[in-house]
Amino acid sequence: MLRTAMLLIATGLLFASSSSAATVNVDFQGKQWGSGAPVYSGPGVVGTGTVWNAYNFDGPGSETGTARPPAIMFEDNGSTVSTVSVTFANNNAFHFNSLHWGTSLNWAAGYAHLLGDFVDAGGSGKAVTIGGLVPGAGYDLVLFGGRDGNGSSSFNVLSTIKTTTSLNAPHSLTLGVDYVVYTNVIASALGEIPYRFERVHNGLQISAVPIPEPTSILGLLVIGSTLVLRRRSAI
Repeated sequence: MLRTAMLLIATGLLFASSSSAATVNVDFQGKQWGSGAPVYSGPGVVGTGTVWNAYNFDGPGSETGTARPPAIMFEDNGSTVSTVSVTFANNNAFHFNSLHWGTSLNWAAGYAHLLGDFVDAGGSGKAVTIGGLVPGAGYDLVLFGGRDGNGSSSFNVLSTIKTTTSLNAPHSLTLGVDYVVYTNVIASALGEIPYRFERVHNGLQISAVPIPEPTSILGLLVIGSTLVLRRRSAI
């Protein structure tokens, strides 16, 4: 009986904490000379939706442009408005590129519209802040840094550095080649997650880590405790 009670509690806690979590997808768009890859639509690394928010970088006939965030961010279902924001410390003088997005065979298969244009921070890096989050809550963060050709990008989230090293050959979407993942990153008291990147950055995904429902946990603990007490009384 005791083992059954513990199994019930553990199983219940698992399902109570596995409720769906909101995911926001952002595709950085290099609008060089008014062109660029179409906004990506499709699956990412986290989440179940296929809708991506377009975050534009454009400039008048050059590869240096201004960051233009979307007026409204949507969750990946395309209908729920999100409070999430993405802000660059310096919103101008970006280097971006949209060349060859439609012809290269070296993007991850099916992801040319996501990886085929990017913002490039160079070796000095750029600071980014994801805001509008729940203070103290945990988030899974996917940062895309893929390119066609040889090269690497690095990301620094709360002093943890991860890198992508491009694969100059046809391939599927690959961790460490096209993107890096940070799990359960805790938002600050201001509801923010700051990070820096060097070289290429194509976009990001941020997904709230599911948390147990308090009422579900309480009910399961009461049931489990009752079973344990009955077991002890019968001895």
